[in-house]
Parts: sequence; C-alpha cells; structure tokens
Amino acid sequence: MNTVAETTMTRPGVVLSDNLREQLRRAGELSAHDLGVAGESLVATYLHSHGWDVVERNWCCAAGEADIIAIDPYGEWAFVEVKTRYVRDGLPTPVPEVAVDDEKRRRYRQIAQQYLATNEIAMARFDVIAVSVFASHVASVHHVCSAFGCDA
Repeated sequence: MNTVAETTMTRPGVVLSDNLREQLRRAGELSAHDLGVAGESLVATYLHSHGWDVVERNWCCAAGEADIIAIDPYGEWAFVEVKTRYVRDGLPTPVPEVAVDDEKRRRYRQIAQQYLATNEIAMARFDVIAVSVFASHVASVHHVCSAFGCDA
C-alpha cells in the first residue's frame, strides 16, 4: 500500500543547518548536482525529524548508488531515492518523482540486492522522496512510501 506524506520544510520543529538553509536560498543558482546534494541533505533532516535512522547516504556498489538507506520508526528498512527540482515562481510545479523510471527502479533493485545480501537483511522497501525548492525559498517534500516493488 502506498502512503504519501507531504510537508513544507519551513514548519516549526524541522531544524536546518545554516549551510543547508543558505543552499536552499541560492537554489536557483546551484548546478543540478549541487541542488541534488542539498535535496538529499534536506531529506536526511526530514527523515531524522520524523524518527528515522539514516544508516547510509550515497552508498555505492557495482550496480550504482543508493541516495539514502534508512530504518523507519517501525523498524522497516527503506531504500530512498531522492529527486530534487527547483521551481521558479509562476511556473507549473514539476513532479520530480516521475523521474524514477523503469531503468532507475531496475538499478535500485540491484543495489538493494547487494546491500541486503552483504548486510544480512531480509527485506526492504523502496521509497521515493521528491523535493521541490521554490524561488520563494520554501521547500516542499513529497514522500511516497513503497513507491515500487521488488519485482520487475
């Protein structure tokens, strides 16, 4: 069952580092890579503030890289793909999560197989977290739990 959580990162209780806050303020000036790094940092903060344990960030193997590997508050493992986009005011909102296409899902399954086997973990799910950073310096987080399954 897919569950979706949506939040705006300017709400009280989510504490961002000064560096991350500055990166988000300059989001429109950042390269796609740097914006992605800022988005991953924002998601790690978001997950931590919601009781998750971020176990790995940017874990690499022969199959590729997992943005975040974490354990949710219920003890379930999740491989989290983060997609970040900058939204200029007045333009339609992009939907970053649609960038997780069949090829990206296939690669994530391979990455998960290697990680799970190496660490003797029985199972995990795949979440996608989309970050939209607006020109008004607000970041919206759209968390899709169990976004896709283990089967091709």
